[in-house]
Amino acid sequence: LAFRSLITKLEERITDKRLDGQTQRFLRLGCSSLYVNYFNKALSSPITEEVERDALTLAASLHLSFASTDHGSTEHLSILHLCYDLSQQQQRQGNDQSGQNGSVSKSKFWADQLRRAHERRYG
Repeated sequence: LAFRSLITKLEERITDKRLDGQTQRFLRLGCSSLYVNYFNKALSSPITEEVERDALTLAASLHLSFASTDHGSTEHLSILHLCYDLSQQQQRQGNDQSGQNGSVSKSKFWADQLRRAHERRYG
């Protein structure tokens, strides 16, 4: 619970409309270890649909930050795997609000992003 409130407050500050998008991505990237710790804590026990959706949303934002700076880093690949796994879990459970077809396309999107990051890193 403490981690979640910390991440929520951090996101409120980072997404302040007075900050341009690039600054928001750099700030998020600078706090990436906090996000990873939050993901580890939040996903280490059975999770609710809300936590699952929040984790995917946060991980997607973190992906954009990594994609704008270090597309092939180990951390970025880890975040992409998390996004893919969460989208797969939503597909299996049918938890996606837009219907199962939306989940399938999300899974394909994250699989494609993962493939691209691997290609950039490993050639």
